[in-house]
Amino acid sequence: MKKYNSILLRRVGVVLPVLTIIFLQILVGSSFVVVASSTPSVRLKHSIVIKTGGLVVVNDTITLLNNRSETISSFQVGILKGFVSYLDEMRAIGQSESELGITKNVTVGGDRIYWMNISFGSDAVSEGETYRFSVIYAFSGLVTNATADATVYGAIFPKYPALSIDAESCEVTVSLPSGVALQGSSWDSLPYVEEPLKAYSNEVGYVTFNGTMQLINSDSLERGIVLDAYGNAVFTDTYQVRNIGMSDFSSVDLKVLKESSDIEVYDPYGPLSFTIKDGDSTKTVTVTFRYTLRGEKSGTIYHDASSVTLKYKVKMQPFLAQESWDTYRFNTKLFTGVEWTIKEIGIRITLPEGGEFIQGPAADYSLSKTAFTQSIMLSLQQITPIHSFDLTVRYKYSVFWSAFRPTLVIGVMCVAVFLFMLSRKRRIVRPVVSKAVSRESADLVRIFVESYEEKLSLWNEARTLDRDLEDGRIRKKDYNRRKGIVEQRRHSVDRELLNLKEQLKHIGARYSELISRIDSAEAEVKSLESNINTVVTQHRSGKLSRNAYEKLRDGYEKKLDKTKGIIEGTIIELKGED
Repeated sequence: MKKYNSILLRRVGVVLPVLTIIFLQILVGSSFVVVASSTPSVRLKHSIVIKTGGLVVVNDTITLLNNRSETISSFQVGILKGFVSYLDEMRAIGQSESELGITKNVTVGGDRIYWMNISFGSDAVSEGETYRFSVIYAFSGLVTNATADATVYGAIFPKYPALSIDAESCEVTVSLPSGVALQGSSWDSLPYVEEPLKAYSNEVGYVTFNGTMQLINSDSLERGIVLDAYGNAVFTDTYQVRNIGMSDFSSVDLKVLKESSDIEVYDPYGPLSFTIKDGDSTKTVTVTFRYTLRGEKSGTIYHDASSVTLKYKVKMQPFLAQESWDTYRFNTKLFTGVEWTIKEIGIRITLPEGGEFIQGPAADYSLSKTAFTQSIMLSLQQITPIHSFDLTVRYKYSVFWSAFRPTLVIGVMCVAVFLFMLSRKRRIVRPVVSKAVSRESADLVRIFVESYEEKLSLWNEARTLDRDLEDGRIRKKDYNRRKGIVEQRRHSVDRELLNLKEQLKHIGARYSELISRIDSAEAEVKSLESNINTVVTQHRSGKLSRNAYEKLRDGYEKKLDKTKGIIEGTIIELKGED
């Protein structure tokens, strides 16, 4: 179905809708209708929203009147099985905004329909009662350029929701992203009302539209959240953005929380220009890329990608609750800042120095500890704008720590100087901590962190280029040019970091320990990268089979990601020192 849809959308132009419907109706076959002798009354609102980036969000609001004598505790809805492979996520939300249970792939009837059972739980509907709930779907891959013209697009989706009973009516609305205009659709006009909607509906809907929009794919989002002792959370979000359409684009809209301040934007090469627009609940940050991301044109596939990092500060007050004098709960909904699917999100949360985790989020996570800080790392897959996930952590933190730590440091320094002077049999001199020296140390840490974050971004950029070359998404000439720029900058950053490391080691044992940890991890990274290059060379020369090559490379890649995670965690700790 994916292959055929792609062919249709790219080659048939104005006859795309008719041919798509004919093909898919032949594919799914005709379904029989079975209507129960005593059924509830149902009215539907079928909303299709095409997002910037190409995501299709379908929201089916179902109003159910129970005119039967028994209580209704669940309801079945379905979509054509051909759409399941495009489905990234679905949710069911009850009348009181509660999350409803979903059992997938149940047997109801109509063998071409993928059925799901929505359980009402405590919201069971008694006789004579009316209940309203919504089933929301997020699909990717259903929007593409319909012809060779980069300004003409087509989208397909379920025309109506599939039910096992007749519905009195189904009201249909379609919303398009800004910058495009509707050309044609499955309906004579929009909004449209189908009265009645027959059971076991299995039709495919479509719209065609023209204008300018971005089709985007995003493999990953890496998010660091550092909680400090002053009521702030510092976010660092690194997005991988790929152009999978035909039109080129040179900027992208990313969103941050309304409360965000001190916004910085950069890529592996340095700062990027950006603008900020305030919204009702978010701020839109329009980022201009360092180079235009090309799509597909004249038979040549570019599908350029870029890494973009947003750093911003958020006051924790709306998200932080104090449960006792030393116990806190940080809670916020997971917010991606984009309107497309992100395949994987890695999140690292670092507590204020001296904090101790009590309970982490409702997902598998790993905990790392150092002498004074604790961090957790978790990974989530297939995240869309409809995703709902409470990012909640509970931790202990003493309000006296911020005063205790400097006292501890000064005390240790005093003891060290005392013992040193005693061993030399000289008069004890009380050490004086210079504020100027303290500021210089903080500046040195900040410069090191910024330089190392650039190195990490360059690492990611180099890996992305290697994968693009291997997968045929970039020409060898362009790869050599861009890889050369990346490597040249990497060497320059490495030289800067070498000097900064030596200076940090002389500040104190704490920094020396962190730098040693980074050096050890870097050595492991170089070894793993060398192993990857070796297996690539062996595969290209025919010494390794495809299966053996993929198995070895996947193993090395996983170890590489784990080792880089150690480095990233250490950098976050250093941020806390800044």
